[in-house]
Amino acid sequence: MSVPAVEYAIQTLLRMSMDKFLLCNIDVLMEYEGAIQRLADAIPTTSWNPFCLKTCLSLYTGIKAQTIRANALLCLPTSNRRIHDLRRRLAVVFLFNDTALARHSPEDVVTVTGIADLLSGDAFAINLKTDFAELKASIILLDIAVDDGSVVALFHDREDEKAFNDAVDELAAKLREIWRKINDSGMKLARTEAKSVVEWVQQRLSNTVRTRRKAKKSVFDLPDEAENPFLPRQQDYMKKFLHKQPKSLAAEDDCIVVASE
Repeated sequence: MSVPAVEYAIQTLLRMSMDKFLLCNIDVLMEYEGAIQRLADAIPTTSWNPFCLKTCLSLYTGIKAQTIRANALLCLPTSNRRIHDLRRRLAVVFLFNDTALARHSPEDVVTVTGIADLLSGDAFAINLKTDFAELKASIILLDIAVDDGSVVALFHDREDEKAFNDAVDELAAKLREIWRKINDSGMKLARTEAKSVVEWVQQRLSNTVRTRRKAKKSVFDLPDEAENPFLPRQQDYMKKFLHKQPKSLAAEDDCIVVASE
């Protein structure tokens, strides 16, 4: 096959994968994954960046709903280096609404801080007009774009590592705030699903994207330093326990004191 034919075949498969049928049929999905990986590997290295730009531009202009876009990305395997790269480029373009970002690898054009800034926009606002299916899809795209945080080399020093972890913490905190604002107490499945996805991504950031897990705060830490919502309750319990006066043996009516010789 010629390079243009391979590129057209991949773009056609990507459009086909926007149908939920593919995600629901494991046999077809496996065949799809194998086919798109073989096609991607057939593209010359010099043609990869231009191909990614054309593909991202085609899908971005043709489909506007994030829910449909997310379906296509969820069908792409992450085990293949090229497909993984294309998957992230598409997610970045869909999130930032900027096809020019597809010209380069995501780690060269996007940072965790930049993605965190997106959460202050209208697409992630929680109000009476929020489309929770679209919100869920946008969070999935965000998760794909972040990936491992683009940590591709060792940090120059501890300050660089700390700055990265601080950026991850900021992103996780903004997701946690979105989670808190979603009221899923009613029988509204879209809200519940969106809230679950937000929580899952927030936990993944804190536990796997961070270079090291945050030290768990003890129940004796200061209240204003507590991040866990259950810590204040634990602190109150421990204070009451430690200040509880033991009962005197003399006060026990049914207590028998045996003198030792």
